[in-house]
Amino acid sequence: MNFGNETPAFECRFLDESYFEVLLERFGEAFSGYARPFELDLVKFRNHINLNAIDLNRSVGCFKGRELIGFSLNGFGQWKGKATVYDGGTGVIPAWRRLGASEAMFRFMVPKFKDAGIEQFLLEVITNNTPAVTLYQKLGFEIERELLLMDGPANFDKSTRPNPDVRVRRMTADDLDQLKRLWEARPSWQNSNEAISRCEPLR
Repeated sequence: MNFGNETPAFECRFLDESYFEVLLERFGEAFSGYARPFELDLVKFRNHINLNAIDLNRSVGCFKGRELIGFSLNGFGQWKGKATVYDGGTGVIPAWRRLGASEAMFRFMVPKFKDAGIEQFLLEVITNNTPAVTLYQKLGFEIERELLLMDGPANFDKSTRPNPDVRVRRMTADDLDQLKRLWEARPSWQNSNEAISRCEPLR
């Protein structure tokens, strides 16, 4: 796909499991300096893939020559009763940003997913990531809702005495449906009951 004389020609194609380790490396590069840093090793990256129902065979790589310079990790499932592809991470390594790689990947894959019966494309983006928001709006995405991004300390004070009236136990997939009674809003894709169930065997 050629974007003009001053823009490099990129090749976009679907990937497969053999790209797992190089994707982990590129993921770290692409999201370095991100608002919420990603520190993923092999196990955590596999968990990210399982959590978001990512199918590497339907995820896209953007290549310049033989080098993988960008990627779009795609998860598949149902969202509000519709066949959905979920963006589990789209990134471009710093040296190739703002040259059309992300747009090239979306232009490549969206028509193919539509032809395969996918009804909608879902993604989440931090609102102050202006280049990404601008790109997605250009591609026709619309804002459905805004979510709060919450963070906490990596380590908790182990000296804190637990409340004796509170019992803490590990939940299983069978317990998840009971939580719906407490919902005030639908969780995001990666915090849904389905996502938790997918990752349960890894805990």
